[in-house]
Amino acid sequence: MQRNEAILALLEDLRSAALEGRFDVIERLFPRLSEEIGLSPQPPDAEVRARAREVSSLLRACGQGLNAACRRLRDLEQIRSGGGTYGINGQRQRLSVPAAESRRL
Repeated sequence: MQRNEAILALLEDLRSAALEGRFDVIERLFPRLSEEIGLSPQPPDAEVRARAREVSSLLRACGQGLNAACRRLRDLEQIRSGGGTYGINGQRQRLSVPAAESRRL
């Protein structure tokens, strides 16, 4: 039973780190969690499996958010460097003067 408590504590630490955006902590916790799970002679109980699914969902959402932020930053960089627009003929055209930087992220 202590093993399950240790796994639950690590999962809670992962959850907190993800909510706080502390990716360095997440990186340190994964090996510890893998080791703890690997040391267990029996499979995790239902509570551990349920918590692991919740944390997995949260981490997946974090990854999607990071991807979206990266795409937005690339878009802003393109705008800052004089991105483009579509002309009257529907073709993409480069702006002759760099556009003003967006203040919104």
